[in-house]
Amino acid sequence: MKIRKVRKEDARKISRLRRKTLKERNKNDYPKIFNDFLIDKNSAKNIIDKMKTREMFCAWLGDKLVGTVDLEGDKIGGVFVKSSEIRKGIGTQLMDFIENYALSKKIKKVRLYSTRFALNFYKKRGYKLVKSGYWVIGKFKYKDKLMRKKL
Repeated sequence: MKIRKVRKEDARKISRLRRKTLKERNKNDYPKIFNDFLIDKNSAKNIIDKMKTREMFCAWLGDKLVGTVDLEGDKIGGVFVKSSEIRKGIGTQLMDFIENYALSKKIKKVRLYSTRFALNFYKKRGYKLVKSGYWVIGKFKYKDKLMRKKL
């Protein structure tokens, strides 16, 4: 597997991978209104916009996109693994990569927001659940799961 910085031409494939994962894996983690919001936020155009504000990386097996991760300041985000590749070590390699990348940028603590699906994965990596807040969309409220780790 090769992990590299994203390129503008990757945006469409990244969008497809993230949206498909949200539809398949995260539909049980979020109320429909939140999942629809996240799907919308991962359009190819929005991926290109995100490239301007954070460091984004993608994982490839040959010419097949299998995962993504990004770093914005001390916040790890955009951790997605292609559904058919989950539990094959790709998420572990992406997290090892981004944590080492953060350390190279002199970042000593990182944070992320976890889905219920990924919570145990992050706990095994040493992330601790900390005070959470809420997402609010219209009259709907959803409690998030903020996690931190000292690198």
